Amino acid sequence: MFLIRNAQIEDYDEIKKLMQQVQDLHFNNRCDIYKNNKVFAQEEFEEIIASNKTNILVATDKEKIVGCLLYSIKTQKEDDYIYERKYLYIDTLVVDINMRNNGIGKKIYSEAKRIALENNCKSIDLNVWSFNKSAINFYEAQGMTIKSLKYEENLLWLSIVIVILEWIIIMHIVMWKNIWNT
Repeated sequence: MFLIRNAQIEDYDEIKKLMQQVQDLHFNNRCDIYKNNKVFAQEEFEEIIASNKTNILVATDKEKIVGCLLYSIKTQKEDDYIYERKYLYIDTLVVDINMRNNGIGKKIYSEAKRIALENNCKSIDLNVWSFNKSAINFYEAQGMTIKSLKYEENLLWLSIVIVILEWIIIMHIVMWKNIWNT
C-alpha cells in the first residue's frame, strides 16, 4: 500500500535520486539543453520545503520514497485578453523507474487533483517533452488533454555548418594568397 504525504527535509537524499532519474531522461534526450549532473542542491530543496510557493508530495512504500510530485498553486492575472484563473502547476512528477506501472503515479496525481479542487483551481497544468511518450500516455490516461504545443527550430547544426564553411573559405583565401605570392 502506497501512502502520499508532504515531503520533509530528511527526504532529500531519496528525492534527489528520483530527480536524477528525471534529469538523466532529459539529458539523454536533449543534451543540447540539459546538463547531465544538475539536480537541486540540498539548500534549494530546504528552501522549497520552507516556502509556500512550491510543494512536494511523496509516495512511500514501507517508508521508502518511490515517487514525488513538485507543484505550485498559481494565479494567472486577468488583463485585456485573458480571464484570471487559478491553477495547480505540476513541475515534476516522477515514479522510481523500478516501481512504475503499480498505480503510484495515479495515486500521487489524484492527490494533486484533490489539492487543486480544494484550492478552487480551474485546471492542472504541466509541460511534458514530446520524447517522453510514457509520460504523455500517463497524463492522457488521467484525463488530461493537449492545451498548446510549443515548437522549436534547432539552429545549432546550421551555426556549425556556417562556421565550417567560413573556415573553408578562409583556408582557400590563404592558399590562393600563398600561390599568388610565389
